[in-house]
Amino acid sequence: MGRAERRKEERNINHAKSTGADACSILTFVEDGRMFYKLLDHRDRYPESTPDLMLTILPFCALAAHDSVRFVKKYFDHDFELDSAVVNRLRNASKSLSAKGSTVEDYTFMTNSVTRGLSSSTKKATGLFGPLINSLTPDMGICTHGDRPVCTTFITARYISQAYGGALDPVWSEECEKQLGFDLGVAASAAFYTVKLLTPELHTLTAKEFETCHVDCHYSDMFLPLKKQGIDNAACFFMLAEFLVQLNAVFALSENEMFDDVLRMKYGTAVLLALDGSISRFANCVMPKPSEYGFTADGALVLSTLVPKEVRKRVRASKDLRNAFVHYDFSGLLGMQACKGKSADELLIEATRKTVKMDPGDYLCWLDESMTMMAKRIDDLISLPVANKG
Repeated sequence: MGRAERRKEERNINHAKSTGADACSILTFVEDGRMFYKLLDHRDRYPESTPDLMLTILPFCALAAHDSVRFVKKYFDHDFELDSAVVNRLRNASKSLSAKGSTVEDYTFMTNSVTRGLSSSTKKATGLFGPLINSLTPDMGICTHGDRPVCTTFITARYISQAYGGALDPVWSEECEKQLGFDLGVAASAAFYTVKLLTPELHTLTAKEFETCHVDCHYSDMFLPLKKQGIDNAACFFMLAEFLVQLNAVFALSENEMFDDVLRMKYGTAVLLALDGSISRFANCVMPKPSEYGFTADGALVLSTLVPKEVRKRVRASKDLRNAFVHYDFSGLLGMQACKGKSADELLIEATRKTVKMDPGDYLCWLDESMTMMAKRIDDLISLPVANKG
């Protein structure tokens, strides 16, 4: 971005600040808007690879779309009637077991329903050789970016099914995909069009192609590595797979320049918090009677210690920082008076020091290291197949 364009953008942002929003919240909102712009630019430039990008970025778009509507209504005097229940349920689905009111029993029921539906939709052979043909037919798909799994058919199916209140058949149709895309797009338009007014350098929002590969596999085979660790529980596998692809997606979307450092910090913090909350809830349910959930005592210990104590401590300290990012509300974290007259950089420094006791650059390095470590620990347990592993 040139100096003139930067000055013009700063003037636009200063105008938005005059409405009462703090600079760091506006910056985060603008970066989310740029993400939506790049997503649409990618659709126009690379239509064949856009579905994989959309399914990878889906949980993050839902998070941004839900709260951007409220932010626009509050500070930009626009009357958007766009915050659909579908997007809100999708947002909650992406939190796995950390969502308010979630239980291991409900999560198990939903994941089993989804995987049964997907399996029955692919294993349809009948007759004398039907059982043999079905046993050889893959029933799940995994999408990889480089050597990282970034989305799967079974995880996407749960998101979509839960987005529509579980009322739809868990096997989605093209019509269902279009409807979800429409609902999400309507909600995202609040950020999209407001950012168009704030951001003059739209020519810098050119998307890079999101290149992926696909692997077809048998869902039942995916459990084998986890069983060797003393965990024979399909819902636990499903939960770990969800967070592995979300962690990988943060890195993949950053490398693809869909996320800048601000969004990597925002969504990385959100994913680690949801991961810690979900694993803790599952482990607390299992630990009193491991065998009832298909765990050995050692398997229960593996799950309960998956997030190291030192990581868990800082992750939990980041809760208020996550909320400030997600709700575009750094003034709520730091106080309205403390935010007046300060730049986004100054406010972000104060926010990270107050919550995680680190400067932003150091926290982002720690976040990257922690996400990398947790992705490896989960991958060591479940070993999702990827295209270049053969």
